Amino acid sequence: LDPANVQRLASLAEEFAIAVAVPMEPSARAVNIPTGHPMYLGMHPRDAIARADVILALDCEVPWTPSRVTPRSDACLIHISADPFFSRYPVRGFEADLAIAGSSSTALDMLHEALRDQCGGYGGVIDQRREDISALSRARNEALSAAVRDAADARPIHPTWVAHCINEVKAPDTVIVNEIGVPLDFLELEQPGTYFSSSLAGGLGFGLGASLGAKLGNPGRHVILAVGDGSYMFGNPTAAHFVARAQGLATTTIIMNNRRWNAVHLSTLAMYPQGRAAGVDLMPMVDLGPSPEYEMIMQACGGMGERVEDPAQLPDALRRALAANDKGIPALLNVIVKYR
Repeated sequence: LDPANVQRLASLAEEFAIAVAVPMEPSARAVNIPTGHPMYLGMHPRDAIARADVILALDCEVPWTPSRVTPRSDACLIHISADPFFSRYPVRGFEADLAIAGSSSTALDMLHEALRDQCGGYGGVIDQRREDISALSRARNEALSAAVRDAADARPIHPTWVAHCINEVKAPDTVIVNEIGVPLDFLELEQPGTYFSSSLAGGLGFGLGASLGAKLGNPGRHVILAVGDGSYMFGNPTAAHFVARAQGLATTTIIMNNRRWNAVHLSTLAMYPQGRAAGVDLMPMVDLGPSPEYEMIMQACGGMGERVEDPAQLPDALRRALAANDKGIPALLNVIVKYR
């Protein structure tokens, strides 16, 4: 997508007090607006989706999750993308009152111009909406801060705390590659091209190769990969770490080690909450124990590898990893995290 769309969308949202959200992971694959923007409501805000009278989905395959929320029956639903019906998808059933095929960049410019022509007499309405959306955004930020405080001392380490620690150590232009790693809602992202997640058309194991590609394309910037332990194994880690060391592509890999296929675990519970698998401590076909010492794989390839179990030690471990990257040495942190 066009990196300039981040500024286009931010300007449009600010001038006309339009709430902006991102879809549920893994559909959210890039920065679409700075996360600190007062009109930003985060990932899949169910209350806002349920209340909205107009929803515009831009280049979005899955704009909302019907099992969790559906728009109002009288809401106007508009989809804009190169192929707004996503006709190559075997199944896609999102309603649309208006489907527009075209460039989202051009659409944002044209929408901005049209609203300026049409909204001259609605300043008071826009100001009130801006105040209402800003209040929702502040409430969301307060809830996120409370969740971080609650997670600060959790053992095993909570993924929310990992996201917070990444925010504490990264630079504004650090590239984050996220493959079933940390919760997107807790990452602070301001610049285009600083967040990548796997395509819905892809498969597990995307992260290691993507982080190397991100470093190859941005040699002067830090690249941090947050990846689940199961996805990490699919990424052919020995080959990836060898290439990183041999080609001077020094990235930091954070393995979110919950010792299970957690996506499979949670999906099974969501589909069959009272099922047989929900009644056992060790659900069949999801366990990844005994867990390998993943940090040793990186050490064997000539990089820095550490195991982190204490949440208080994670920030310094991340700083050591990035300092190793600055010396051309790839790094890996095997972070022991909660599985629910």
